[in-house]
Amino acid sequence: MTGPIEVTGRDKMVAKPPLVGAGGVTENPGGVSSEAAAAAGSGDNVAEMMGRLRLTAAEAVAVVLDDDKDDVQVHSPWAIVGKVLSLSILHINTIAAALRPAWGNPRGLVFNSAGDNLFVAEFGTKGDMDRVVHGPPWVVGKRAVLLQDFNVDLKPKDMIFNVLDAIPVKVTDEMNADLCKPYNDERIELLADRFQQGFGHDGFPSLFYQTHWDFFKKEICDAVRAFWEGTFLRVV
Repeated sequence: MTGPIEVTGRDKMVAKPPLVGAGGVTENPGGVSSEAAAAAGSGDNVAEMMGRLRLTAAEAVAVVLDDDKDDVQVHSPWAIVGKVLSLSILHINTIAAALRPAWGNPRGLVFNSAGDNLFVAEFGTKGDMDRVVHGPPWVVGKRAVLLQDFNVDLKPKDMIFNVLDAIPVKVTDEMNADLCKPYNDERIELLADRFQQGFGHDGFPSLFYQTHWDFFKKEICDAVRAFWEGTFLRVV
């Protein structure tokens, strides 16, 4: 193996044999491996090249890139936090492109990313924010979107979203309260007037009971209320 080259003259070069120690191991007089020397040389070259750049004082300040989106700057008093229920990560521009027209392109609407499929939406007016919060279920494509009021004391990623909020409401509280009202005589009579079939297997059509309602009213109303209260079998 050829060792280091030693220059002895103008045009004459003599190969200098490597030093071999005990056991046949080649020794490095400087104590530094060739790999380490190359790395050190590369680092020195980069430092030298950086030193040649004519940077201003502002440009010389090191910039630290951090992907942490915990500190979301919110400038509007009307802001909400949204989460897209998606297995894949959607870009904030994709989310904004889907929700902005669905929300009616309100003036002053700004979207900021707060994490994977997590965003903060700022509004120009409280009315626009309330309309979105209380509006129909929102989606990005076929992916449901959950919304919550922005909390300055809580990071968006620490908020807990209820998945049930993404399920459309079919029966409102008012509708449920009306359905749970007790059955009085007037309500039962109204149902009897709308009934188009016989009440039982006695062969009498509904018209028979509607025609003679005054005669059967008490028995029918008592039977319906007993059934509603769970005491129908005892009455019968």
